[in-house]
Amino acid sequence: MSDIPTQVKTNESKPTKPGRPSELVMDVYSAGVIPFNWMRNMPQNWYPYFLTDILMMSPAVAGTISLISRLMALFMQPIAGGIIDRSSPKKGGKYRFWTYATVPLGSLLTVLLFLNYTKMGLGMGTTSLITTVLYALSCLVLSFGLAIHVGLYAVLTPDKESRVKLTTRRALGQSASQITLGMLAMPLVAYFGKGDEGKGFLLTVIFFAVLCILGYMAIAAVVKPWDPKGSDLEESKSGSPPPTFGEMMAHLFTNRPLAAIMLSDALRWGSRMMLTGFAIYNLKHVFGSTMLMATFMTTMNIVSFIFTILSEPFTMKFTKDRTYLWGNVILLVSMLAALLFGRNSVMLYIVIIAIGHIGYGPSAAQPPAYYAECAEWAERKTGKSAKTLVMSTSYLAMQIGVVLSGMLQGYCLAMIGYDAAKPVTPEIVNGIFQVASLVPALLLALSILAFLYYSKNQKHWFGEERIS
Repeated sequence: MSDIPTQVKTNESKPTKPGRPSELVMDVYSAGVIPFNWMRNMPQNWYPYFLTDILMMSPAVAGTISLISRLMALFMQPIAGGIIDRSSPKKGGKYRFWTYATVPLGSLLTVLLFLNYTKMGLGMGTTSLITTVLYALSCLVLSFGLAIHVGLYAVLTPDKESRVKLTTRRALGQSASQITLGMLAMPLVAYFGKGDEGKGFLLTVIFFAVLCILGYMAIAAVVKPWDPKGSDLEESKSGSPPPTFGEMMAHLFTNRPLAAIMLSDALRWGSRMMLTGFAIYNLKHVFGSTMLMATFMTTMNIVSFIFTILSEPFTMKFTKDRTYLWGNVILLVSMLAALLFGRNSVMLYIVIIAIGHIGYGPSAAQPPAYYAECAEWAERKTGKSAKTLVMSTSYLAMQIGVVLSGMLQGYCLAMIGYDAAKPVTPEIVNGIFQVASLVPALLLALSILAFLYYSKNQKHWFGEERIS
């Protein structure tokens, strides 16, 4: 008789496995993250400019602040994924628990980052310390938001068909966030600031932060069936308890496919962040107006969005490997063409970069599928599932790219002699234009080489059964 209660208890403890996500769930999952990306990309794209032209720091100091802050947060991304994988909250699912705990806090820290501390009478040393600490803390906390979203990707995609669909929609959401940020950011800064850029940046970030919290609350509401209490669902799928932290670290440091695709993805992100981050200096000093930033960002992101829609048929016809590779090659060629032919015409420069985003959209849609393959590869090798951890390394690659671009941006400005407090000479203007295209092109070329290494070893790593 003692066996009967035990059996009943075991059956009751296993939740019903949810099926494929509905169209509504996929749409909310993909669109709900857009305001989060607006808020998160404000520091990534424009904080070096905020430091140099609003807080009046030297480019070298601004570059050092970006480097220190981002390095401190760099390895928080996989740690955040590991913490989420290991967590088993008593109330609510683990993804929803960490949404409620970290997204509002990360939003507050990002808002505090854009306060004008020099206007408060603080010295440059104190301001530098405050901004460094806040930048690092915001990166640390927002790592959980990134890990939550990408971890849910692996949970919501039980088969290849839903994976292709969700990959495309997720990429469309990312692309839409870039389009709308390009359209909204600088006009909102001008509107809210009314001549005071510092005030404009602060109010814009506050607006984005409120929308960010609402978007993540919507995601938490629709994913509830895939995010049960604690880690019961994952245990019922795998038949084993969650991995220890040591086992999770083994997922990372013994996963050769993951290392290769992370290197390519990090360099790709570094190229992208350098292109957009340096654009505000390029458009302000080479072409004469920061308001051109809206045209620049909107044009290239609309092209990217349109061709992201086509990424699903492209992938089906040409394979995701070719889509990723040739998409990056097209963007690389456009950067070099902009360097050679775009110096004397801002519209020609913008059009050339936009043409390159014919390739960027489809190629940028592919990495989540590669990370999901690497997560499955690690699970086959170790017998333990750590999907959130491995999937979160996609954002670790992005953070590495952000660190690289922030460091290069500050030091390249210092190298060419840029100082916001001094007149900009023709030599500096010429240096800004060259760096704006040449350095992103170099990083993207290195990304392509890293991917060729990954592609060459696919059959060795995954076996003949792998379908690109």
